[in-house]
Amino acid sequence: MNILSMLLLLVFTNGAFADSIDDILRKQFSAPSKDPIQDIGSYMELETLIRQKNVKTIDDLIAVLPADYKSGYTLIYNTRALNRSLVTPKRPRVLMYGAKGNFLMTFNSNPSGGSAVEGDVETLETIEFGSGAAKLRELTFNGKISPVALPVDVNPAKCTQCHGSDPRGLWEPYNTWPGVYGSLSRGSVDFIRMGTTEYNNFQIFLNERETNPRYSALSLYTFTLADLNKRLDALGLKMLRPFVPAKMADGITFTDGQTLFTNQRVGMIIANHNFNRLGKILAALPEKTRAAYQYLVKGISLDEKGDEPTLGTFKNLYTDKKFTCLPKIDSFFPVGYFDNGRMRYQDFHKSLIEQIRNDYSSLKAEVERENLGLSKTSAGFNGTDPFDLDAAGRDLIYDAQAPPLVFDNKFNPPGKPFVGQGGTAIPFLFQVLGIPQPSYSTSARGSDYNLYYGNHVGCIGPRGEYPLGWGCFVEDIEAFVTLHVPQSFYSDPNIESMNCDELAQKSRAGISKL
Repeated sequence: MNILSMLLLLVFTNGAFADSIDDILRKQFSAPSKDPIQDIGSYMELETLIRQKNVKTIDDLIAVLPADYKSGYTLIYNTRALNRSLVTPKRPRVLMYGAKGNFLMTFNSNPSGGSAVEGDVETLETIEFGSGAAKLRELTFNGKISPVALPVDVNPAKCTQCHGSDPRGLWEPYNTWPGVYGSLSRGSVDFIRMGTTEYNNFQIFLNERETNPRYSALSLYTFTLADLNKRLDALGLKMLRPFVPAKMADGITFTDGQTLFTNQRVGMIIANHNFNRLGKILAALPEKTRAAYQYLVKGISLDEKGDEPTLGTFKNLYTDKKFTCLPKIDSFFPVGYFDNGRMRYQDFHKSLIEQIRNDYSSLKAEVERENLGLSKTSAGFNGTDPFDLDAAGRDLIYDAQAPPLVFDNKFNPPGKPFVGQGGTAIPFLFQVLGIPQPSYSTSARGSDYNLYYGNHVGCIGPRGEYPLGWGCFVEDIEAFVTLHVPQSFYSDPNIESMNCDELAQKSRAGISKL
């Protein structure tokens, strides 16, 4: 198959994926399916499957995985993870997240590009999210005996040295993913600009996929942005950011059988688990500390009050949110609190924004070395606006941007009174509590501060459906406090009825007693 024929539409199936591409696109833009989900939700389920099916190679395992699990994945062609020497643009690492995202699994191509044979020693890595701490495991396959014939270590040192002793998933924040196919994302589409090195490498991968069993077993459909726009129009569906040839250069995108934004979806999944993890960290603080700081935590979340953690009930926080309590957050501390080296919120906010700018500059350069200029009506990178603060004015429809910087420019424009921004409120809270930066960041190679991953996973259905578009848009992770801090953190039964000034008064009194 030549490259030109791939550009229009590539459909690879092996009989395991019954849905047509039209079915998949309709599902993504429709209400969540009520059909039973066949997924892998835990290591125990994986171990049971391996034993029942007498699995001895990674190829054996892929063959018996549920279709829902095989249709939720993304492709990493440059990594800092284990066994990185086996990862190339031709043979990327597969990161499977399934339908529910509770059990992630990653594997590489066999070095031969074919099926494993007896004696080939290969590994598969997993991360399991549940009610307790996440669990990391590495399974070894050799084609002779079951990889679970002997006990498998939990959280081995070679894994926790990157993921931490309280393990967390690692993924870059929206909207750039260096080293991952579909390294840019806008409007719920991950894509590659045509004509770039990443694009050419992706074509090489697609050729490899025809004969490589690790890849051909996976659902994969590719389009140009222009062709995707036409196909959706024909189905009566709309891209959130329609492709307009006069305004933007073309690119190629793919769906894994669930969604067109696989990289953003992984980020949403990992962020959601991390938010739950951070909620547990707060809930595990000493009772006296929790009692003192509960009013600060509620104050940071007060501007989110009224949002519900269910699909379709989030407000569009970018356009509707009004910060009223966050600008007063320094008043939550007793006099003299900031005399011991701690930073006031406004100073912390400025320092954090500068750090995000520095991190974004390097990530943007890495991703956009060849992807610049996707928007035809303005420069893809403007020296007078290096952080893309005027994304709308410069018509950066399909270019990189750092949402925390854009949001900060909206809420804290030069010359206006400082109000803050939710994306910096949670790092400030953790700084106040003395919890180190790496404990809450899930960034793999970028900022220790940037916790923005795109829309909340609550906006997405169980198979990647995204029916509401901008109607379910979460501006920042301040919603973390509203949705993920256990109710047990709060001991004051009247806290829900307090306004900002009342919370501040209680907070000052409580913290002064510590």
